[in-house]
Formats: sequence, structure tokens, C-alpha cells
Amino acid sequence: NWSKEFCKWLGSERLNPFVVSSTNRVDEFLLRPNNQVMIISYEMVTRCIDDIRKVAFDLLVCDEAHILKNTNVKITSIISGLQIPKCILLTGTPIQNNLEEFHTLADLACPGVFGTISAFRRNFIEPITRAQQPGCTADEKELSETCLQNLTEIMNRFCLRRTSEVNQKHLPPKVEYVVFVQMSSLQRTLYNSLIQSTLYTDCMSNQESGSKHLLCIGALKKLCNSPHILRQFVENKTDCKNQIFEDLLDHLPEDDDIKDCCKLQVVHSLISSFRRKKEKVLLVALSTKVLDILAKFCDSIEIKYVRLDGKMTADQRQSSIDRFNDKSSNIMVFLLSSKAGGVGLNLTAASRLILYDIDWNPANDLQAMARIWRDGQKKKVHIYRLLVNGSIEEKIYQRQIIKNNLSGTIVDSLANNKVRFSTEQLKDLFKLRESESCHTHDLLQCQCFKNIIKSNEYRVER
Repeated sequence: NWSKEFCKWLGSERLNPFVVSSTNRVDEFLLRPNNQVMIISYEMVTRCIDDIRKVAFDLLVCDEAHILKNTNVKITSIISGLQIPKCILLTGTPIQNNLEEFHTLADLACPGVFGTISAFRRNFIEPITRAQQPGCTADEKELSETCLQNLTEIMNRFCLRRTSEVNQKHLPPKVEYVVFVQMSSLQRTLYNSLIQSTLYTDCMSNQESGSKHLLCIGALKKLCNSPHILRQFVENKTDCKNQIFEDLLDHLPEDDDIKDCCKLQVVHSLISSFRRKKEKVLLVALSTKVLDILAKFCDSIEIKYVRLDGKMTADQRQSSIDRFNDKSSNIMVFLLSSKAGGVGLNLTAASRLILYDIDWNPANDLQAMARIWRDGQKKKVHIYRLLVNGSIEEKIYQRQIIKNNLSGTIVDSLANNKVRFSTEQLKDLFKLRESESCHTHDLLQCQCFKNIIKSNEYRVER
């Protein structure tokens, strides 16, 4: 992608980028004096670091720099150890989970700008996060605002922010929908059976280990995606066959049936509508198991698709992208694993995107959602995020809102954002809300229904 962008904006004469690959080695770059730019993946950096250290670079540019957020990761250590005078980090998500990650990135760009991590915790992290909690005192809020001002003042010395408003001037409109889907009757029965079991009640009372918590969470998430995926999980998970999961096998379908899966019903309805409008769709999921089900679904309704996941080579990936983006292609759906292709892809042939499941890290979802609303898009973009109402997915979404609020507070200096949830509100992960109303909608105190009523009253009067 970067090689194509160089050619698009600068032509092939001014700069001739050298792309490192299995056939183009770093040592060949040294033998070509006309090459002034090296393009290399993070994976290849770790493989070729000895040869890279031999090159006297003047500038280092790290795209998708949030990959370097963790000081314990090998690539972060390698990048920070390069003796290159100037460094530019590019990222749309400088804060994904916590402020310590922001300190890591800041220290890469401007070493020592915030001091040690312990000093950063004391001076910024602790007072700012305390003020994020409901019930914080007026003094804590005041201290947080002071810390935010100081942090912003320092940050503005080395951080250049460009929001989506820049794209709004040049791109078609974008509309995002959060679609809360009601469970099928089978999913509801199975969900209740799981959360009422001894294993789950022990997890809620902290009588089980962390690994059991993850097992329980994973099972609920799989059930939200498809009862068939939960069956595959139970059959392949040897350490849980003697537990409550084994009792569910008789009730879990051996094959996919759209009536048993609430999300698949919504996907069917959406894609049928897009098909009539002749619009292409990007369908994003976390796991390859979900992609398998979606691929089978596309086959069943005779829709052509391409797929990109972690098992594909770089050449295979690019081939899928080119085939989908080809205007003359009759391929309607692009199946994308967000883990394998959530960043760096241009899929502007699609004007519709369906995010089938949800990640704990909101930045991963946002990265995946940005694949179609970017330079080259000509149509109005619609993005649909599917969540099973009242389930663990809704709780994860609420947690995402908290993380995004933290990121917005630091980067935008918005200390009084209205959208906040208490820690207690997030402890009910294993509860199922049977009501058809949306809990998240109620927590946000959204006025959309009142606005709809007012609008309808206006129409009646007219």
C-alpha cells in the first residue's frame, strides 16, 4: 500500500522506494544508491535488524504506531534502540487501553519528554483516572483538569492532531449504526443455561481462577455469534467436556441454521437490501470460525465473495483486495478477519460495512471500520455494528465507551464528557437482561425517542 501511495502522489521519478520482502533483501538497498526510501513491515524489521543497523537513516516513520504501545514487546524494544535522528509516529489511536501506552509512544517520539513511567503515573495517570469515576469529588475533578491542561501543553509540543473533520471535507458522508439484535429462542435458552450453571455462579463470586473467567466469557461470546460455533468450541475443548458445557451438546445444532442465529438473520436482511441497490459490502469478524459461517452463508444465497485472514500470504491478500476493488468485478462481499487485516487496507469499493462481533479493545473495531471511509471512496458510507441485546456483547460495548472516553479526554482535553459508567455497572458481565429495551441506550440518557415523538407531532400538526 505504501509503495502505491508513493507512486500516486510523487510519481516514479522523484523517489524510488525500496520495498523489503522475501525477494528484496535489506542488503540490496545498500547496493542501490538511487533508493532513498525503504519500506519494511514490522515483522521484517525483527528478522533483518542486523542489516538495518548498517543503514544510516536520517528519518524513521512508523505507521500504525499503536503497535509499539507495549514496552515489553520485542518490536518496541528494537525500534527504540535504532539510532535514527528523527522519528515520526503515525496512528489514529494513540490511546487504546490506558495512559501508560501513551507514555510509551511519547517516549519513542521524544525520549524523556514526560520523565519516567513512575513519575508519569503520579503526575498524570492517577489524578486523571480518578476523575473519570462516577462519584468523584470536586477537588479530584479540579486536580484532573489541571493535570489535563499540563499534559495537553506538553503534548502540543510534539503531537500534531488531525481528526476525521479533515476527511469530512473531502469524503462522502458516513453514517454509523449500533444495531442491538434480539436473541433467537434457542440462543436465549442456552444463554440462561450457561449463566445459571455452577461454573458461572462461582465465577461471579470470584471462586474460580482467571482462566475459568476467560472460558466463561469466551463461551458466551461464541453463543452470541452462533450456537454452532459454541458447539465446535465444546467439542474441541477437552478441558471443559466434563463441565456444564457437555450437558449443552444435545441442544446445540450440528449445523448452521439461520433461524437459530439472530445476527445471521440481520446480516441476511441487510445483504439482501444491499444486493438490490448493487452496493458492495465489507463483512468483518474477529475469528476465522465466524468467517467460515459467513462464507457458507454467502454460498447459500449465491453471493460471490473474497476472503482475507491470517492464513493467507501477502500476494494472496493483495489479489483478494484488487479483485474486490475492481469496478468490473461481480464480487459483492469481502470477508475480513479484523485480526489479520484491520489496519492499512483500502477497500473503497465497498460503501457498506457490517461489524459482526465486538472486540474488547475499541481501537481494533475503529481500525476495521475505517477500511472503507478513506481516500478514494465515492459513495455515502454506512457502517453497522451488530450487538446482541442484553448480552455480554452489550457489556463489552459499554466498556468500549469508557475506553474511548479516556482517549478522548486526553487527546481532545474533554474532561467533562457525559458518557461514563461506574465500575459496579460493569460487574454484571454474566447477567442476561431479558427486557427488549436497550440498557446502553437508557444509560446514555439518549433523547432520540423524544426527538422522534416531537418530529411526528410536528408532522401531524402540519
